[in-house]
Amino acid sequence: MAKYVISYDKNVDLSTLQSSLIATGCTINETLTALGVILLESPNTEFSSVTGVLAYELDSEITVAEQWHLNRICSQQLPMRQVYVTRNRGVGSTVYLVDSGVNTTHEELSSADIQHLWSWDGIFTDTEGHGTALASIIVGKTLGVSSDATLKSVKIPLGQSISISVLLNAFNAVLSDHQLTPGVKVVNCSWNIPKSLILDSKIQELQNHGLVVVAAAGNDMVDANTLSPVGLNTVLGVAASDAYDRVISWGTGAGSNWGPDVDITAPGIDVSVLTVNGEIETKSGTSIAAAIVSGAVCQFIVDNPLVSSASTIQNIILTSAKYDMLFRNETIYGTTPNVLIYIPYSELIISPPKENRIIEIQKGTTFTIPVQLASPAASIKIYDFMRGVKRKTTPDWVTLADNILTISPPTSVESGNYVLEIDILNASGASIGYSLIIMKVYNTSVTELSDDETYIYHTISEDDTVVVLRSYCGGFCTGNVTCNNNGGKFCSCAGYGCAQS
Repeated sequence: MAKYVISYDKNVDLSTLQSSLIATGCTINETLTALGVILLESPNTEFSSVTGVLAYELDSEITVAEQWHLNRICSQQLPMRQVYVTRNRGVGSTVYLVDSGVNTTHEELSSADIQHLWSWDGIFTDTEGHGTALASIIVGKTLGVSSDATLKSVKIPLGQSISISVLLNAFNAVLSDHQLTPGVKVVNCSWNIPKSLILDSKIQELQNHGLVVVAAAGNDMVDANTLSPVGLNTVLGVAASDAYDRVISWGTGAGSNWGPDVDITAPGIDVSVLTVNGEIETKSGTSIAAAIVSGAVCQFIVDNPLVSSASTIQNIILTSAKYDMLFRNETIYGTTPNVLIYIPYSELIISPPKENRIIEIQKGTTFTIPVQLASPAASIKIYDFMRGVKRKTTPDWVTLADNILTISPPTSVESGNYVLEIDILNASGASIGYSLIIMKVYNTSVTELSDDETYIYHTISEDDTVVVLRSYCGGFCTGNVTCNNNGGKFCSCAGYGCAQS
């Protein structure tokens, strides 16, 4: 018998629920009452229809990844995938890390292409640990977003009083080196200072020369507009979120700065980084989030070799990002764009382009989707099937054979919103991407479905509660609507979620 984990409604009578589960052939191993979870074994999934069962999944062996931040940025939404897959790792791109220096002796960084470009004191050793941590996030062997990129260390003093001239010297070294090999590159500034018009004007010159400047929003929960360089509206200002997409404080008085100058959010709370002592520890801050974005920018640069301007790369990044994803205090962050970094890794793998899709289909009809795979994709399979917030066994009216998905809902099936996740595999059988298909099944007209059916649901566990992520499907469709002759309708959309056709 297979082992399952089920989430149950805490409002139901537990003993009655347990008896009902046992009646379906289950063996209950353990009940976690505080969480509302039951661990059981069962020869089938008949228990999924028992009143009070909210969701279930196999109790499979997993490893909690240190690099959750990587898994998150290549996942369209929660729950995040448990593998980090990208189209490239930044090979040929360059990041200038303007920070406290980098120690390269640890295995995490020893194989990375790290060059010491300039130092304010002539010594490149990192005694603060800040620059080493960020380097591990950008080009680290296991923690790095773009482990194949080149990182050039530009050392400045952190945590002490310095003159603006020191920073100007640092940026002068960056621009001088950049002009030797023009092209689009990245400058990471995971620090901020009180507003300096001269510094901002020189950073703008960097941008004009093709350097994408990524700046930490800051950690004091104040308006980022009062600071440099994040307050310069042409740089990419970055806030920090946690593994649940929450923008929250991570300590007393510590949380992301806010305002319209904060362009994007990235993982930055309880993220694993390399310390100055060569250990892996979890740290929090917008500095980490900015480093993640810098690593992501490298991949966008590699993906767009004909793009020659920093502003164009930034627009591509913001267009690819996921909107309205974040849980946050809108009273504080209402003026901050609700945008989460995303590396679109498989749009070129599956054809039509891999984006969330919505299918409106009448019961008793058949709809087919032929899938054309391009290298490195080799095959596809059905990964998950959900009805509302409840995972279910894939029904026999949804089949996948010879890369053709066939959907034929019978008249007896319940009307409503279904979610199908298609896994994209490489020749070795490893997952390299996925595609969500949203099926709106109706009797005679899609208008008979409730307003709630215009939402897509996913669930994640958070402490002793179940968080339901609900994304509205309206307003993003770019067209590409085709109708077959039997009532099925398919809409391919460019934005997160899907769209009404």
